[in-house]
Amino acid sequence: MAYYPLEELKKGNINFLQELYNYTNDIDRIIQNIRNSKDIDEILANSLYKLQHSYPRFLYRIIYDNPKYERTAYRIFKEHYTLDSFSISELFNMYNKTNYGKIIISYFYKDIVKKDDDYANALISMLFMDEDKNYDVLQELSLYDDLHIRSLFMRYLIKYYPNSISNYYDDITKYFTSYTHQVGEQMTFCPELMNEKDLCLLCVEMLNNDSIYFNKTKEYILTNYESNSLASSLLSTNSKNGLIEFKKDADRLFKSSTDYKIFLYEHYSKYINEQLITELTEHLKYFNKDNGDLYYSIERIYNFGLGDKLQELIDKYLSLSSNDKYKYLGSGSTTSSFRIGDFCFKFSQSKWSYEDIICPDIYLILKDLEEIYIRDNHGIIVCGIEVQPYLCRSGKDIDDYKTIADKWYKELDRIGYVYKDKLINGSRGCNAMLLDDYRDANTTNPELLPDWFKETPLVLVDRDMVYQKGKSFKQQSSNCY
Repeated sequence: MAYYPLEELKKGNINFLQELYNYTNDIDRIIQNIRNSKDIDEILANSLYKLQHSYPRFLYRIIYDNPKYERTAYRIFKEHYTLDSFSISELFNMYNKTNYGKIIISYFYKDIVKKDDDYANALISMLFMDEDKNYDVLQELSLYDDLHIRSLFMRYLIKYYPNSISNYYDDITKYFTSYTHQVGEQMTFCPELMNEKDLCLLCVEMLNNDSIYFNKTKEYILTNYESNSLASSLLSTNSKNGLIEFKKDADRLFKSSTDYKIFLYEHYSKYINEQLITELTEHLKYFNKDNGDLYYSIERIYNFGLGDKLQELIDKYLSLSSNDKYKYLGSGSTTSSFRIGDFCFKFSQSKWSYEDIICPDIYLILKDLEEIYIRDNHGIIVCGIEVQPYLCRSGKDIDDYKTIADKWYKELDRIGYVYKDKLINGSRGCNAMLLDDYRDANTTNPELLPDWFKETPLVLVDRDMVYQKGKSFKQQSSNCY
């Protein structure tokens, strides 16, 4: 049966809505048509009472920002609605067109501000529309416990209301930590610092808006954050002023840069002390740009702030090696491998698994001597460094590798794990190697190991697709094996 929703609602008929809710996706379109209709008052005069009792949420979405039905809308909101139901544009409509919207926004601001950055910025914007009336809430946001939200407030203030800075801060640079200089506040020995990325973005906002606090904030970052992203933040503005400010402190910015250090090295080296460039050149000599996958991985290591750690590890393991050989070994789907001395360095752009512990430490798997991972907000690894002993014998070197591989899989199953990839003939090469001696296996008593393993010590070297049996795996793709 075909329905004509607006005509039915004019008659006071709402029975058709149940079928529409069950079988179509047209509700949003119908609501918008009603809101835009010249007959909306007639529709609501004949159907409001029934909708209010049977479909209050449907009704609310029609009238939530209509001043004529403000009391009804507010009553439905209190009984049936939550702020999670609203888009940012709907929040703006409610705030601008109704009185109860202003009450709700000022009352529930803590719920809105923590949803995400877009909602937080929208809330701050709405509150500043009536700055005088919302001053108490704005003042609380200016000293908010969550330093990220406080940084969003500061950036908005600097960008859109620079003349109001003195209404909230005597000196904005005093409020970059959890200590807020309030009467009776207890000073902690080590107050929490604002996230350096938030502070760098704030600093750039100051530069773009000619703030008197720019130089002081820039110096604050370089003094208090041994590693920071200020260099890339300044240069990302693509402005003359950004480059000028980089050139003023190029050496300090380069040394402390957590991200894009290789980009700075390649494009801005003429502004940087020659000794600093020479030092980085020396460390990058191992990683030839011709190996695209490898060089991309190294750039990623530096972009995520692990460049200095990589240099430290290279120096450490070369000092433990019997030689100083280095060689690109190849790249898999997520990782590039590189020999340095007697060790294998693995540089990951991601991992298939994002378990808290990527791989168990058992004798069938080569142990990582170093394991450093950077994860995003969802726990997914976006960058990593692993160091393992360098093994030169491939699993394919075994005469009857299929038989040994079968024994390896059965032993892994007995221990309680499953491997979701190819052990020998992987799509990107062999994932298993032979230890020089079974006594090098990752176990406290190698003499108790199975005889087959003592004779053929095959170990997995690709460590990110081993899972406990019977467990729901956290992995980036169900088709990754």
